[in-house]
Amino acid sequence: MRPTYKTLVGILISLLFATEGLTQPLAPIELPALSQCRLESDTAYSRGLQLQSWLSRAEQKDPLASFCLAYVPNGGNEATSVGWLEQAAILNLPDAQLLLATDYEVGFRFPRNFKLALEWYHRAANQDFPYAQFELASIYFQGRAGEKPNIPEAYFWNLLAARHQFLSAQALMPELEKQLTDKQRQQIRARATAWHPPSKGRRAGNP
Repeated sequence: MRPTYKTLVGILISLLFATEGLTQPLAPIELPALSQCRLESDTAYSRGLQLQSWLSRAEQKDPLASFCLAYVPNGGNEATSVGWLEQAAILNLPDAQLLLATDYEVGFRFPRNFKLALEWYHRAANQDFPYAQFELASIYFQGRAGEKPNIPEAYFWNLLAARHQFLSAQALMPELEKQLTDKQRQQIRARATAWHPPSKGRRAGNP
């Protein structure tokens, strides 16, 4: 029986529906931007002043501030939270792009749209964001998001994530490697070695 590898989708879903504010633990693994939001919240003189700061920065198109506003209590106004998340993604914050991709894949707050999900996964992964790179690896490994299983493509994205010492990618590696020939592995490793992020976006910390 093929072993099951835990992906980030379940973790990200818990983030998408978080309503208790940044002082509560949201998931066993946190995205870098969320950790930065929590740090700013915990070290602020007051939550009210911090909220004003985020609002002011978000109005100036600050992606991290926009992301933080998506996860503070807002009276149950889900549309506002989604709007801030979309703004952060459009402003090229990979954490937000990954969450948006997950939402489109699962189809909770948006109609399920695999094409848009993959576009956002790729936008985040192309910023050398290992969380998104591993999620693409798992998509091509498992055949999710409307894709057929594609072990060479899964191996490529998993190699990129593993370069960041991403533990889930390292755990998946043996399963992928045994399904490829030596020649395939060499070719894909050469492709990964030559790969460079095609776009540079603003990020909130390193994983």
